[in-house]
Amino acid sequence: MLEGVLPKDASKGYYCYRCIVNLDVETRMPIKTQIFDWENHLVECCGYEHLNLNPGLSDKDFDPKNPEYHF
Repeated sequence: MLEGVLPKDASKGYYCYRCIVNLDVETRMPIKTQIFDWENHLVECCGYEHLNLNPGLSDKDFDPKNPEYHF
């Protein structure tokens, strides 16, 4: 977990007062982010569950001419 605390002054142009980022222990990828306003209230929370980093995609999956996409 990483926590960033910024100046508690919205006029300084910062996006938030406090941010907490949770990292996956094995991959060290961010898996959850929490954003707090200048009154230290949670205003945003987003994250991933069951993230598959290697889904086995092929070149066909990125081909816009793939007939399965019905373009």
